[in-house]
Amino acid sequence: MLRALPFIIVLIPFFGCIIVWRASIRSKQAGNIAASIICGCVLLLTCFMYPAVSSGKVLGLKVPTALPLPLYFRVDRLGLVLALVTCFLWFLASVYAVEYMKPQHAQVRYQIFSLVSLSSMLGIVLAGDLHYPLHLF
Repeated sequence: MLRALPFIIVLIPFFGCIIVWRASIRSKQAGNIAASIICGCVLLLTCFMYPAVSSGKVLGLKVPTALPLPLYFRVDRLGLVLALVTCFLWFLASVYAVEYMKPQHAQVRYQIFSLVSLSSMLGIVLAGDLHYPLHLF
């Protein structure tokens, strides 16, 4: 389970866009709060990797794809620090955006693109090699 955590961390914000979109059908505020909760969950899951990585273990997962190159995720100490900083700042920005975006008309679109950007950023930070994921994310 711990080896698959980097892949799960990248997928949660990407598929969280659907949750934000569905929650925003009821109210725009619900979509904003859902985006903040998703960012908080991603931050929490990233923190779960800290004990294993800080002890010197490198987490890696190779995901087979239909393309010639597999998708490889690798988390070492530097990758974990970058992922933690990214998730923490994204969480703060999403919490702040709940109040900031109230008078705006494109709240849902902002939150959806914010989550897609978070997913892409984490995909680059947690990538095991930079040949294939750099073009994918």
